[in-house]
Amino acid sequence: MRVLPVFALACAGVSLSAQDRGAWVARIGADTVALETYERTATGLRGEIVTRSPISLHRIYTVTYGAAGSAYELVTHNIGGAPNVPAESKTSGMAGDRAPYLFPAAGLIEDAVRGLRARGSDSATVPAVQMTNGSTLTLTIRLVGKDSVRMILGPIDGPFIGTLDGAGNLTSISGRLTTEKYEWERVPSLDLAVLGPRF
Repeated sequence: MRVLPVFALACAGVSLSAQDRGAWVARIGADTVALETYERTATGLRGEIVTRSPISLHRIYTVTYGAAGSAYELVTHNIGGAPNVPAESKTSGMAGDRAPYLFPAAGLIEDAVRGLRARGSDSATVPAVQMTNGSTLTLTIRLVGKDSVRMILGPIDGPFIGTLDGAGNLTSISGRLTTEKYEWERVPSLDLAVLGPRF
C-alpha cells in the first residue's frame, strides 16, 4: 500500500480559526444516521460521533499528529443499553506527518482537505480505519477546482463528492455516486448530550 505524506496542522503553520470547531449531520435518504461534533487541538483533532446503525453508539475519537507518526484513540459507549465496547488505541506506525482517517468521521475528512490546501497539493492518499469493524483501507482525496473535492474510500464504488466554501472549508459531502449513499451536511452546532440519547 503506497501512502503519501498528508498533514500535521501543528507543523504546517495552519492557524486556528472559527473553523476549528464543527458539527455535521449524516443522512441516508430521509433518515438521520449520524451526528458529529469536533474540535481541533494543538496536536490534532478530538470529536464525538453518535451513530444508529446497527445499534446506537456514542464514539469519542482523538487523533494526535506528530513527526514520529500519528495515533488515534477510539472510545465507544453503547447508548442502547448493552455493555460498552472497550477503548481502542492505536498508533499508525508511520513516520512523518500522516494521519489516520476514521470512517465515517466528517471532521477528519475536512482535516485532510485542509492539510492538502496548506501544503499546496491537489491529491493524497491517507490510511483509514472503519469505526464499525476496525478494518483498514485507504482514503484517496483529489481537489477539483476551488469548490469541490473527490474522495475514494477503499473498495467502495464511485467517489464521495465534497463542496467547499470560499475559504476552502467543507460544507457538504455526498455519497450519491457510491454504494454507501451517505449525505453529510455541515450545521451551525449540535448538542450531542441532548440529541444522542434520542437515537
